[in-house]
Amino acid sequence: MDKIRKFLQKLPPKERDVLLGLLQNLIAGELKGLDIKKLAHPDELRRCRKGDIRIIFQKREGKIVLMDINYRGNAYKDL
Repeated sequence: MDKIRKFLQKLPPKERDVLLGLLQNLIAGELKGLDIKKLAHPDELRRCRKGDIRIIFQKREGKIVLMDINYRGNAYKDL
């Protein structure tokens, strides 16, 4: 979670606000209108796309667990 917080702090304020709103919708379960896709990964990971930024998450027991937030080129490297 620490690297997610660091990534968000480095973003420009306008972009950070958009992502925080997106994260609130994601955690609240309001998935309609979000660009979400299931990844070809054994842990049932999913990604939410907003421009060049990817939010990698997993659904566990009905809850959303954030795995990573990063730019497109770096988001999938640590999976």
